[in-house]
Amino acid sequence: MIQKINKYFNKKIVIGVSSGVDSMVLFDLLKGHDIVIAHINHNIRPESDYEQTYLKDYCLSRSIPFETIKLEYSSSELEENFQLIARNKRYEFYKEVIEKYNADLLALAHHGDDLVETVLMSMARGTSLRGLIGFSAESEVNDLSIIRPLIDYSKEDILMYAESNELMYFEDPSNKSDKYTRNRYRNTILPFLKNETKNIHNKFLCLSEDLTDVYDFIMISVNNFIDSSRSISEFQTLHKAVQREVIATLLKRQSITFSTNLINEIVSILIHNEPNARIHLPNNLVVLREYDKFTIQVAQEINDYEIEINDFGTYNLPNGDEILVGEKKSEIHTSSYKLCYNNTVFPIVVRNRRDGDKIKLSFGTKKIKSLFIDLKIPLKKRNTQPLVLFENEIVWIPGIKKRLHEDSNNYVYINYKKGDYYG
Repeated sequence: MIQKINKYFNKKIVIGVSSGVDSMVLFDLLKGHDIVIAHINHNIRPESDYEQTYLKDYCLSRSIPFETIKLEYSSSELEENFQLIARNKRYEFYKEVIEKYNADLLALAHHGDDLVETVLMSMARGTSLRGLIGFSAESEVNDLSIIRPLIDYSKEDILMYAESNELMYFEDPSNKSDKYTRNRYRNTILPFLKNETKNIHNKFLCLSEDLTDVYDFIMISVNNFIDSSRSISEFQTLHKAVQREVIATLLKRQSITFSTNLINEIVSILIHNEPNARIHLPNNLVVLREYDKFTIQVAQEINDYEIEINDFGTYNLPNGDEILVGEKKSEIHTSSYKLCYNNTVFPIVVRNRRDGDKIKLSFGTKKIKSLFIDLKIPLKKRNTQPLVLFENEIVWIPGIKKRLHEDSNNYVYINYKKGDYYG
């Protein structure tokens, strides 16, 4: 039998209550605590409004704070991954309620059967180690402190408690429909497992707890790497399990849904010797390997650009860099070039490279393309790096090379500051 909960008496708790049996049992177990009820009317079934009104009246009659929201969905949202979209909207609402009441915890009614379903679904679609854990009795999600007091119990335990305590609850007919993936696991696979192994949810809970310990240990190395320079050479020294979890963690930070195949594909370009590689991701993001560094960033493409400068001033380049032309060397810019001239200094041209570009150096003329390769300039930066031209010749590659020049009484300073585009 499910035990009354006494662990959180000194905490203010927001309870996510749908009016189904799971959340109504959780509501009953936490009634003696300092609680706020948060109900989401998904506005999908005709009964939704009645259930919302019942819960509201039930709470008001007992002086329990009640918050609710009625969600609206576009036709495209209903056609897409409705359950994922609904989940995101739920958590947004919960966060608002927690902030309003300055609550400590969010209590959700996930139970042992839910854990089995979650782990099996993660295994089937391919996931990281974290995905195999499912969920825990206590966790942090989107800056919310979440407790799941029913995780030790099965659906049968919950139904028995509701019957013994004569609890009112409402059944959602969609839970029996095989339209949704989780329901197919619930209605087909879970009964088979329960028939084979009594209290299968306890087996999965023990596995989840063991994997949590392993995951926590691995994450020490993962976080150390992510907080460091993220060099390819260092990445290649990591254990394979740590490598995969590094990638999984970075993808999660970008809210990218991923599979085992995607993680392995990214790891592959980082452990092999190709100096430049990229993998396009959802959300207009891209994984970039550039020599000994790699990043996950917006897949921004910059077209050829050319800016003609005819006066002193500050000029912003398409790649986020900044050029300042003036009579003095700037103290706030990262590098400067003293441009000497005889008759007139303007126009000065700033552009990215073109095929056949060359620069005169102390040992002779060098193609810009060859220079970039020799200096191991990342491929993306080669195509966006500004070049400064005077009298149709490249005189300066900011931060990289300067053309030889003769001194003159006439000069200006071209000052350069790197933008944030390269990350």
